[in-house]
Amino acid sequence: MSNKKTISVNVLMDTECNHLLNESSKRNSRTKRHEAAARLKDHLLRFGGSWEEKQRN
Repeated sequence: MSNKKTISVNVLMDTECNHLLNESSKRNSRTKRHEAAARLKDHLLRFGGSWEEKQRN
């Protein structure tokens, strides 16, 4: 993360997503917090405000 002003966001997730985030952070040698921030930033820059959640079975 850069020296830009940042904010903190708390996120609730299920155990499956938590596991995926943990594994991803290990693979990328980042803390879980930095992995979540990188993924959220990437998603927002790709999709902006036009994304809709798909229903999961």
